[in-house]
Amino acid sequence: MASVSTPPDCYSCHGNANLHSLPPRERIAVDDQWRVAHAFGSAVPGWLVLLPRRHVTSIAELTELEAASLGTWQVRISQALRTVLGCEKTYIAQFAEAAGFAHVHFHIVPRAADLADEFRGPKIFQLLGPSAAPHVGDVQMDDIAASLASELAPGPSAAESSPTPRDPLAREVRQRRQRVRSVVVPERVIRSLEEQVILAEWV
Repeated sequence: MASVSTPPDCYSCHGNANLHSLPPRERIAVDDQWRVAHAFGSAVPGWLVLLPRRHVTSIAELTELEAASLGTWQVRISQALRTVLGCEKTYIAQFAEAAGFAHVHFHIVPRAADLADEFRGPKIFQLLGPSAAPHVGDVQMDDIAASLASELAPGPSAAESSPTPRDPLAREVRQRRQRVRSVVVPERVIRSLEEQVILAEWV
């Protein structure tokens, strides 16, 4: 497993160091190099971030192993978002400029077919941050996380008959799938941003 350093002011490193205590929305998928989490403070259901397990502040600092799996993760996440949320495409961006968030993290944002023109392209970032209310709530993020984790989980093999410590979400995802028979889909993002609901009981 990649070594995990924990600068005191790094939000991402704090999460990586406390991986098993994170809520589902903060650990949608994890391997030795990367962690997938739902962004907080977003008005877009399914706005994800992909971040390295170790402290990295520049893409140029990625190891060969991290770089080799980066593209695969971005494609798999985009495919999972399309399956779970029905988005038309995804936006991917990386800045890591905010105070406390210099740790490299890739925004992977589902772009719905009916997203208003004023929020398309880089303008999607108007839907992230304190002024982007109403934000996606914790319960909705955890429901989305469960569906995405199922999509991103590795397929069964002879060596994988049960969850292992390397796959901390596997058991929880299995339990959630047994009792949750709903699919989370994004409601139309309208100009007022007042209507964001979960359409449940799709069987």
